[in-house]
Amino acid sequence: MKLLTHNMLTSHVKGVTKGYPLLIKATEVKVNEVEFNSQFVSRMIPKLEWSALVQAAEGLGHLEDLPAELVSDYENNEEFLKKVHKVLLEVEVVEGSLQCPESGREFPISRGVPNMLLNEDEDVFSGAFGPGGSSSRLTVSPRRLVSLHPAGSVWRWGRSRNKVEN
Repeated sequence: MKLLTHNMLTSHVKGVTKGYPLLIKATEVKVNEVEFNSQFVSRMIPKLEWSALVQAAEGLGHLEDLPAELVSDYENNEEFLKKVHKVLLEVEVVEGSLQCPESGREFPISRGVPNMLLNEDEDVFSGAFGPGGSSSRLTVSPRRLVSLHPAGSVWRWGRSRNKVEN
């Protein structure tokens, strides 16, 4: 799981009002070199919760001299964009878990993929879609849903409920 993905995930456990940011409990972290794209990074920065990114990077030991506050005019600061690129796209949690800051519920990360599925009794939308509820759907923040496919392409959740567009 890249820190870009982590920055967009939130807990939707029933009764939770503050399910963001999730605490990363990593047992295996790796750094993979990814081609630098300054345009991509500068377009992603406004979509990030900066303090959550800094906290996650620091917790993994990969802060890379990121400042606590976002620098102004970052679009023209290539050195800064390279630091953000490394933290967002090159640092990857391979194994571990994500912990809800309010409920303590842990979501496993296996082979770089966070499993955010809820049990039916935890699901805030349980029963909302008829018998059986919706415990098999993704539970990520609808505000900025973008995830990176392991092959590197970007996937976006489509408008129809179970469609993924590439």
